[in-house]
Amino acid sequence: MTARELPMFLDAGTHQTFAVVTEPESPAGTGVVLLAGAGIAAVGNARLWVGLSRELGARGHWVVRLDHRGAGESTGEVGDLDLTEPFTADALAAAGWLAGRTPDGIALVGECFGARTALDCVGALGRPRGMVLLFPPVAMGARDEAGRRDLRDKLDRAISAGVPLAAVYGADDVDRPEFEELVKGRVPVAVEPGKLHGIASIEARDGVRRHIMSALHRFGLG
Repeated sequence: MTARELPMFLDAGTHQTFAVVTEPESPAGTGVVLLAGAGIAAVGNARLWVGLSRELGARGHWVVRLDHRGAGESTGEVGDLDLTEPFTADALAAAGWLAGRTPDGIALVGECFGARTALDCVGALGRPRGMVLLFPPVAMGARDEAGRRDLRDKLDRAISAGVPLAAVYGADDVDRPEFEELVKGRVPVAVEPGKLHGIASIEARDGVRRHIMSALHRFGLG
């Protein structure tokens, strides 16, 4: 079991990001930042982040899960989403809080817009222990070439930096074929039957959770 969960506000520049920290009883020196999609609170879709935080905490890892700006208890406002402008300051605030407590490094798990946010942190965080990208959106519509280029460039940067990556999609998720074409086998993609984006069922949640834990184990955070 984990010792406790601590609610707090983190300074993310122009706003305050609400976070829940899961503190392990026996810290292993590693941490995980969980980044939900835009507008999703720290519990995660189908309470995915709650269960995952407690499981990881029981294994000795520090975990921070967030309300992104403009969602839940966080301050700030969100206008029209732009995939080339993820909520990087939120993720870096969480990683900064963990930095002194996790000498063996930090992994990031991002869902949808949160996956794009995780990739945007590569330069600022150096070389994270790994990143799990849950159904990252490739573009906001057929004409969003900027979104496609941005994702390709950030994937290339992360791969060149040697960051271990893993992606998860449902077989029916609309972005999966284009993502697989972008990475061309350079990033392992776990595929579950049906649609996972949005995690609309308990079965989808449990499948996503299994893939996250499997990827983190490969990254050395078993």
